[in-house]
Amino acid sequence: MLSLITVSIISPRVSMAAIDDVIEKQDFGCIFLKYVYDRQEDIQEIYLHCKDKCDAICFSGEIGYHYAINHISDLTIPCTFVFYNETHILSLLLNFLIQHPNIPLNRVYIDFLTPGNQYMNLRKHLPAEQMPYCYDQIEYNYARMLQQPKELYEQGKIDYILTRCTNNLDAIRALGIPYQHFLPTEEMISDAIRDAINQQKLSLGEETYQIIILIKVILPEGATEHDKEYYNVTLYKQLVDFRRCNEFDFSIESSQERFKLHTQRTLERDKLHLSKDLVTYLIHNSTFHFRLGVGIGDSMDSARYSAEVALHEAVKFGKNDGFLVEDGEDPILTGPLSSPTTLSYSYSNYRVQSYSQQSGIDERNLLRIMGIFEMDPDSVITSSNLSSWLNITVRSCNRILSQLLDSGLIEEIDSAKKEGRGRPVRQYRFCTENCQKTFY
Repeated sequence: MLSLITVSIISPRVSMAAIDDVIEKQDFGCIFLKYVYDRQEDIQEIYLHCKDKCDAICFSGEIGYHYAINHISDLTIPCTFVFYNETHILSLLLNFLIQHPNIPLNRVYIDFLTPGNQYMNLRKHLPAEQMPYCYDQIEYNYARMLQQPKELYEQGKIDYILTRCTNNLDAIRALGIPYQHFLPTEEMISDAIRDAINQQKLSLGEETYQIIILIKVILPEGATEHDKEYYNVTLYKQLVDFRRCNEFDFSIESSQERFKLHTQRTLERDKLHLSKDLVTYLIHNSTFHFRLGVGIGDSMDSARYSAEVALHEAVKFGKNDGFLVEDGEDPILTGPLSSPTTLSYSYSNYRVQSYSQQSGIDERNLLRIMGIFEMDPDSVITSSNLSSWLNITVRSCNRILSQLLDSGLIEEIDSAKKEGRGRPVRQYRFCTENCQKTFY
């Protein structure tokens, strides 16, 4: 079993409130320890207290992170911080210009653009004469971050301060310089926490892959807002219970009638194991309908896209079940996940698409039939077991089997005797050579 990761959050008090809000809204599937500092020097004592209790550390910003990197000699725990990227900075400055059209950027001081972060490449977008004044030291120092804008303001060179330095706010107010304080967005905080978790796993030297699971709640016709709330709360609790019982460290995010789970794995066998167990658990415990898609990839983006494809397949399948897609040159769909033996097939088989257009057999159904063939060319097929694979009626399966029989892709074998009254069950098997020629 996998134990939950413990992440220490180290932050000034004001920033911690914003982080608390994100942690309350999202479930990251880990344990959090929280530490507040008033002075940079407090970070060393905090580290001594938490280093044997946590697997990773997430700082609220660069100041705490760089202090730890530069002053703690035995820092071996993976560390990350909540950071602004180039896009965030450009958006922030654009909004500032819209709100303050009379203040040019070259009369603004920004304490979070520094030589250490290459000024977030702002010099690439602005000519030198329009550049704002920025903090000029590689190492962060609260006193210098106050002294520099004070001198610039007294010299008449700046009219405004943009700051991320929470612990300097009282001192900035005392200077009497107009300022705007920026807290990171929920997305930035969430990304930093996930990065801390990822760093911890990478530190183990194991190759990991991302797993995104999307679950769509199928609401009954006429469902009220209270019904929706009930279904969402119920499913959330079931997911938390499943995680606790199985000790899987996945995070949980909810949005309207959709849930997104995220985890990482290093073992190949875990890919299908987690997905099948979750589908089986929900089928047995949920009192409402759902569809589930699992995406696996080397990155969050590829896993999310694959999960969307898998969820679409589950929706088309049309009953409580799930499908899995693993990203690659030829993405493979696997499912339905509730089945003891899952099928695997790919939509890149254009011969199946061509035969589907000629025969009128739905492409998805034909692909799953070829999945049965690839799984075991000697499979015995009946309209009944095909119905469970395709989730369509027995009558529709009889029509498909008749077309495949006429095309020489399957052949009828001795019928199985049916207990009691009724006709013997008609049985078929694949004509291997003809299937290979037609579809491969």
